[in-house]
Amino acid sequence: LAGDGLVGLAYRKLLQTPGERIGRITALFTDAMLEICEGQALDKTFESAMSVSEDMYLEMIGKKTARLIRLSCEIGAIVGGGCEQDILNLAEFGYHIGMGFQIQDDLLDIFADETILGKRVGSDLAMDKKTIAMIRLKSVMPDLDTQRTGMTELRGILRETGIFTQIENLAGKYFLAAKSFLNRLDRNPHIVHLESLSEYLLRRNK
Repeated sequence: LAGDGLVGLAYRKLLQTPGERIGRITALFTDAMLEICEGQALDKTFESAMSVSEDMYLEMIGKKTARLIRLSCEIGAIVGGGCEQDILNLAEFGYHIGMGFQIQDDLLDIFADETILGKRVGSDLAMDKKTIAMIRLKSVMPDLDTQRTGMTELRGILRETGIFTQIENLAGKYFLAAKSFLNRLDRNPHIVHLESLSEYLLRRNK
């Protein structure tokens, strides 16, 4: 019910948008909400799936985390009066930031300091979520029982196999792509804030 209430509040806020933009942003919001629900459903389905490919994982986070942030940037660009190319560039910026953020988040669930992270590490592992780290680990060590492997040992394996570095680099590529879309926009103080946000996310530890 709380989630339903939040959606209602979001629509109430959207309806306060000036008339010439309301149809477009409401349509975008509705389509994105449905796709985010689809992504969340995939995430839950993966928990009981025997095998999930990396492409399936990327599709899932693209529909869930990346779609939400893309929508935020896209609507912001429309309300801010951006031209169509600016709207597209900001939407792509949001999508790539979202992809990098979620990939990075999956690593933090294993490697972060609990006192800094603010939640118990290994929560995704405990729920048998098919994160990119577990997908890549299963591809090189299919017989490893990750549910019975201690966190310290698991961290060691991910570092020794090079998977930790591979995933860090993949997240970095998404953040770099996000920055490339910002570079296509005219410089202004708002772009500087988005660049600062990108740098913060790239180096975050929680």
